[in-house]
Amino acid sequence: MVNGEISWDNPPHKNNSFSGEKRDLYLKLEDGKNSVRFITNPFFFYIHEYKPAGAKFPNKIRCAKASASDPCPLCDEGLKRKARYLAGVIDRRTATIKVLEFNSVIFDTIMSNKDDEDWGPPIGYDYNVKKDSKATSPMQYYTATPSPKKPLTADEQQMVDDFDKQTLVNLVKVPTLEKVLERISKVKEEAAKNLKAMGGSVPEAKAAPAQKVESSTESTSSDSSTEEDFPEYKS
Repeated sequence: MVNGEISWDNPPHKNNSFSGEKRDLYLKLEDGKNSVRFITNPFFFYIHEYKPAGAKFPNKIRCAKASASDPCPLCDEGLKRKARYLAGVIDRRTATIKVLEFNSVIFDTIMSNKDDEDWGPPIGYDYNVKKDSKATSPMQYYTATPSPKKPLTADEQQMVDDFDKQTLVNLVKVPTLEKVLERISKVKEEAAKNLKAMGGSVPEAKAAPAQKVESSTESTSSDSSTEEDFPEYKS
């Protein structure tokens, strides 16, 4: 399935069968509660969590596959890809519209509440997204709790009407193979520098990733990227 917009009425996308925006646009979740109102459908894309020798944390790298026949060096190494989601939200802390990237834990919570007659689609109420950076389980790193329903104000509705959904369309486009290879090379270079600084030997360069990484709690290492094609804020 190609990256892009889906409906809150669609089931979660967990199919892993394949064997230029500025950072201030993104909402960076803080520890504790983050109150948001979803204003768009979710847009999904795929990532790999890649951790070469010497890296402190896994790095998120977009999957290069737009179809099953497309090459992706990380898929070819057997590194499982994971669905991620973007949506436009009103950030209650700043009273501005941001783009929120979130994982399947939050998505599944929203889907479950959406089917509850007391809630329905998330555009009718706020969510408190709690981040716990000390959590020992990936399932507890982010949790989402709905708040009582309330309508948007006239000013908030105007912000929603003015938001250009094309922003999200552009953000979830599948990167070119060249961009993915460039990103992998950069991650490996940084990992090699870190390994050398710790007194370890730098592994012989390979065209493909050095190792797989098991999923764990979210890392903060990927926030250092400045490449617009690879927005690295986690959620």
